[in-house]
Amino acid sequence: MNPNLLVIVAVALIGVVSLAGRARTKRHKRMRMASVWGQEDEPHRLDADDLHDIGAYCRTREAEEPCDVDAVTWNDLNMDDLFSVLDRACSNAGEEVLYDMLHRTGVSQEELNRRVRIMRAAQQEETSRVAMRMALCRLGRSRYHGAHGYLFRPSARRIEHGGIYLALGLAPFVIALLALLTTPGVLLALIPAFAVNLYVYYRASRIFMSELASVRHIAAVIETARRLCTCMAPSLDGMAAEMKALTHALQPVRRWSGLFAMQRVSDFDFLTDYLRIFFQMDMICLWQLSRCFERENASLRRLYALVGEIDACMAIASYRAGAQTVCDPAFTEEMCIRAQGLVHPLIKKPVPNDICWTGSVLVTGSNASGKSTWIKALAVNAILAQTVVTCMAASFTLPRARVMTSMALRDSLMGGESYFVVEVRSLRRLLETVQSGERVICMIDEILRGTNTVERIAASCTLLEALDRDNCLCMAATHDQELTRLLEHFRQIHFSETVTKSGMVFSYKLLEGPSDTRNALLLMRQMGFPPEMTQRAEKRAQAFDETGRWV
Repeated sequence: MNPNLLVIVAVALIGVVSLAGRARTKRHKRMRMASVWGQEDEPHRLDADDLHDIGAYCRTREAEEPCDVDAVTWNDLNMDDLFSVLDRACSNAGEEVLYDMLHRTGVSQEELNRRVRIMRAAQQEETSRVAMRMALCRLGRSRYHGAHGYLFRPSARRIEHGGIYLALGLAPFVIALLALLTTPGVLLALIPAFAVNLYVYYRASRIFMSELASVRHIAAVIETARRLCTCMAPSLDGMAAEMKALTHALQPVRRWSGLFAMQRVSDFDFLTDYLRIFFQMDMICLWQLSRCFERENASLRRLYALVGEIDACMAIASYRAGAQTVCDPAFTEEMCIRAQGLVHPLIKKPVPNDICWTGSVLVTGSNASGKSTWIKALAVNAILAQTVVTCMAASFTLPRARVMTSMALRDSLMGGESYFVVEVRSLRRLLETVQSGERVICMIDEILRGTNTVERIAASCTLLEALDRDNCLCMAATHDQELTRLLEHFRQIHFSETVTKSGMVFSYKLLEGPSDTRNALLLMRQMGFPPEMTQRAEKRAQAFDETGRWV
């Protein structure tokens, strides 16, 4: 046999085996990812850049549909960390929609019911669940695609002067037709036509190459929706029918995206490049796609949201399957929160607590006793209840209301604002929302700690009284014992500790009444401060308790 032929056959076999192996590895990886349930899938660290990219869908949508959970509340409650724990989505669309869902507590009951149906179908119908997750895994967690502009601002991404590209693309056909009807010499006009098209192609390449990732991502989402329609659980037939109708309306996208920026089949497939240049295929396809995205924008936006919602809800269902404490919330019309066994989802070994919360509440207690964690647990669960219908508790009943906080504030160096200015601005937004009549679940930690004691007590008391309204459930954690006496009509609860020889032991259990313990001086003593210093401090504290004056 010819040695050259043997080499060619060997190289071809190596290529086929390599491609088959890579395809098999990818298939096994997708199957493993799709079949993981009730536990963390393969670790994927979300850094700040990943979270910023995932949040682009939410930020772009917010321009026309404001979020209920504002940036201050999101940061106060460490919601990025919570999102990272909940994120078991198979696709980038699922991550984006889940991130957006957690920002929107004002969705309709009908929408919440649909999310419950998806989660129950994922839990109860394993065959459909695995097939759906396989379809979503094919979409993958692509980053930085920038498709949100086509979803929410399609007119800004419109391709101008599309008719010129069409005319240039048709020019070779016109020249060929004239040559057939008149004389073959007309074919010489193809040379300047090709030169012009070559120049225009490379000038326009920066336009269509910048849109390539966006278009391919949208086309992949539409294709994923088409696959999902064929494998969805029977209990989701209504959603499948809606998605089928939407994919039919977006059928032109599938056709044009297939021609847009066609990739070579092999390195020798140079003919594809000449076709793209000679007939201006890329710009004509992008022009048609941008027109379709704008014309069918409502369908495109709805389909993207449905695909993401299915993936997001299955991610939550997977989290629920592995959670030790989880329940479905119950909603009530009265401004009251009742919780049994409530815990914070980010704490590994949490201590559960019960509460029946019907009015304004002051939470007191020593440092590190659990005040901040408790009010964050209430706020986080109130958000989860109204977004993904999931709570970390034995039972949880609450009203439909906006959740707002003022907690983890810091100086704004870029904005040139001090801590106190940032805090006052944060508190003002709370007050304005409550005074507007909107129902609010409000959490405040260490109110007005950025100013002196006298003004802090006076302003804090006045502000908390202003928040004590029928449409607001306000809970404030404070170290200021004076507030417990000035706001006697507020319900008083606290956390306490037990002092032992080895230090302080915290129970993290919620207790009724105001706190009557202090541990700052004890901590100073245990950390090795000079005894004479701690003794003098204790005498001053005791004198102030007895006389109300500092010695």
